[in-house]
Amino acid sequence: VGAVLRETYELTAVLGRGGMGAVYVAKHLRLPGKWVAVKVIEDAGAGEDARKRFRREAEIAAHLNHPNIVEVLDYDTLPDGTQFLVLELLRGESLG
Repeated sequence: VGAVLRETYELTAVLGRGGMGAVYVAKHLRLPGKWVAVKVIEDAGAGEDARKRFRREAEIAAHLNHPNIVEVLDYDTLPDGTQFLVLELLRGESLG
């Protein structure tokens, strides 16, 4: 929280954590009032297979368009190898 990715997405809160990383609420710095979710693989040393799967997830999800699937807005890799996926932020209650 507090990090800025690619001078565009400021991570403001953790939405959840999983085995490979975390999902954050982020403020879009160039589009005032725009909020997104950012999924980050936190282990930059993740194996090549994991990195390829994450990239493939981004590419496949970006082509899906359905009201019950979160929209993929962006994908990038930081200089240290950390990959992230930018998704639409949905507000609501936990399914848990």
